[in-house]
Amino acid sequence: MKKHKVTQPINVKTFTTIVCTLVLIVSYSRTSQAQLSKNIDSTELRFSYNSKTTVLDSGKRQTEFHGKWINYMDENGTWKEINPVFVKTVRGFEMDKAPFEVLAPFFANEPAIFNNNNRYDVFANEIISDKPLEQTIQAIGTAHVAGITETGDLGWGKAQYVVYPNAYPEIQADLIYWVHQGVAPRLRKFIRFNQQLAENTDFQFRVIYSDEVETVNNDKNVTVKLKGVNSKRGNGWDDFYIWDSKDGWTGRKPIRFDFEKQILASVNGITTDPNEYILTKHIEADYFKTATLPVFTDATSTFYPDAHTESASTDACVGRFSVNETWATIRDGNGTTADVDLANSEIINVADATGTNWKHMRRAIYLFDTSTLPDDCSISNSTFSLFGSSKYDYYTESASLVSSNPSTNTAIIASDYGTFGTTKFANDIAISAFSTSGYNDWSMNSSGLSSISKTGVTKLGVRTANEINTDTHPSSGTNGQGSRIEGYYSEQTGTDYDPKLVVNYTTSTPASVDWNNSNVQEITLSADRSFIFTNGKSGGVYTLIIKQDATGGRIVTWSSNVKWAGAGTAPTLTTTAGAAAQIRFVCDGTNYLEGGIYQYIAP
Repeated sequence: MKKHKVTQPINVKTFTTIVCTLVLIVSYSRTSQAQLSKNIDSTELRFSYNSKTTVLDSGKRQTEFHGKWINYMDENGTWKEINPVFVKTVRGFEMDKAPFEVLAPFFANEPAIFNNNNRYDVFANEIISDKPLEQTIQAIGTAHVAGITETGDLGWGKAQYVVYPNAYPEIQADLIYWVHQGVAPRLRKFIRFNQQLAENTDFQFRVIYSDEVETVNNDKNVTVKLKGVNSKRGNGWDDFYIWDSKDGWTGRKPIRFDFEKQILASVNGITTDPNEYILTKHIEADYFKTATLPVFTDATSTFYPDAHTESASTDACVGRFSVNETWATIRDGNGTTADVDLANSEIINVADATGTNWKHMRRAIYLFDTSTLPDDCSISNSTFSLFGSSKYDYYTESASLVSSNPSTNTAIIASDYGTFGTTKFANDIAISAFSTSGYNDWSMNSSGLSSISKTGVTKLGVRTANEINTDTHPSSGTNGQGSRIEGYYSEQTGTDYDPKLVVNYTTSTPASVDWNNSNVQEITLSADRSFIFTNGKSGGVYTLIIKQDATGGRIVTWSSNVKWAGAGTAPTLTTTAGAAAQIRFVCDGTNYLEGGIYQYIAP
């Protein structure tokens, strides 16, 4: 392709412009390999509460997304990894590496402090400037028992916590303070019963707030926020439950509770704080008659006012359960169950009843807030991973990765069972090949890659392959048989077992085209590029020549003031090695209007 120098005037309506030729060669130095393999400084990430990004040797970026909080913002506005470990200091047992701080006391009958100083709102994607809200919590009726740190499994995986052994000596019950790093970190206060309760018993906590608050008690949980302001600060109380060691959290039962503000008074020289409340939990002895010890009950403090909305995404298992239906009915019918707040549970399950009918079908929903991805990034590949824990395969089944579309991104319900897609986002994983001691990876195809959102939540689902291959569903007729896989969800404490979505992509390095230099300019691409035009004159006619280098595959993105003819969609430029495109623009003073595109393939 030959460029001719133009010297004669070109008349366009009422203006005259001189078009000349200048070749603009843009070159970029290559960073050494040692410099490429590094963590990106957190200041480069827009909203990284749930992700971590590295630069690969190839120069591509890799972002690993989790369905939970894995980072918090410190006082300097820097993202840091959450570490919910208590450290014993001169003040007590301190935990300060989360969106809040906790000070557990030396002794069970002393107050604990929950300081909500979260600095980032994941729903509005903005800094929180409200003043911190402090919640003081004191277990009433406990003995002067010293606390110790202990590592164990409270039902959500191995974790460290502060325990006050036999804090309730008359009933042989322990008091526990634990920061649970689930979908969102929370301060949980457990009473662990080591013997049966002989009679119904009330357990009380004295709660004092650093400022006047407003509360809403819906008989399941309590919303708490600063009074009189539209504040992001709050200390909600999550639902109150009791559960035993046999069925664990999945077998939990709700309990009755009261959360009442105290009347300002002075008794025996002790003045009631104007911001004081009493939390009373009513534990019934009948529960213990069939329970397996130890038995647990909780009181959970959250760092958002609403105890049930703490993260922009979640995961859950939904199903049609305990029915007796044909394959088509159980597959296409309405969901009957939604298991949320899971740590380790079923992912998929298909089980039969008798004859040609089926009893259970379950699927899993996985949501990831992927809005940290740059809007102009080019995604090259992505992998969705689940850490397995158990499997059984009577029907020689496989697991398919598909889309999901729940009614909300934060609260999965039974009807979301009907929102799964049928387009496969990756090759199936046979249950026989499914690992129960490590990660299982679905490498996404083009359909999967196109489902990844750069501005919001990516919505994935896992279902049995034979739900999609409707003509090859397994034969039923064997009561008690089925195929299933189990694995870990985001409520599993820590991050080692999390569902995760890893996205590899390139970002376009801006190339500034200053039209004062010439009306015709050329660039040879050595990487993906985004173009920024400057100094265009109203009525000016400009030509940009874009060449692929010897490698090819370079992607181009455009600024918003470049307007395309027809439907307004940017053209797909040929990316083979050595290819070239000639694009003409007319400037209207603000925007650059496309006036013709010619593409050439190298011989």
